[in-house]
Amino acid sequence: GHAVQHGSRGHRFRFDNSDRNPHNPDPTQLVRWGDQTWDEMMIGYFDIAQPRPPEEETEPAPAMDDKEKEYAEAADRLIKKHDRNGDGIVQREEIGGNGKQIFDRLDTNQDGKVTQEELMSTFRLFPNLIKAIR
Repeated sequence: GHAVQHGSRGHRFRFDNSDRNPHNPDPTQLVRWGDQTWDEMMIGYFDIAQPRPPEEETEPAPAMDDKEKEYAEAADRLIKKHDRNGDGIVQREEIGGNGKQIFDRLDTNQDGKVTQEELMSTFRLFPNLIKAIR
């Protein structure tokens, strides 16, 4: 095994299904484990990254241009799906129901609009989200 190095940082999260959580839509509802949805309050993962020793063979990472193209195409698909007025962006009023909570997280500058660049920034941070929208 490997020891965690001095100076490493950890983050602790806690589940808050109380009425004190402003993001909890219904604190009276019993919450059980289930498949992941966009309506859940939190799903946690624990990851550790370690540098590879130089002698290990590694495949080159795909060119950033390919990744950026993938992010742009995924953003365009999502925008096309929800852009009701055809202006090339998704406005909050174009989203219905529980989708507004997701919209608010994607609207990183909180201007009531989600643009291709905001979506691409999210995909850069969370590339696995692309699989969820295919």
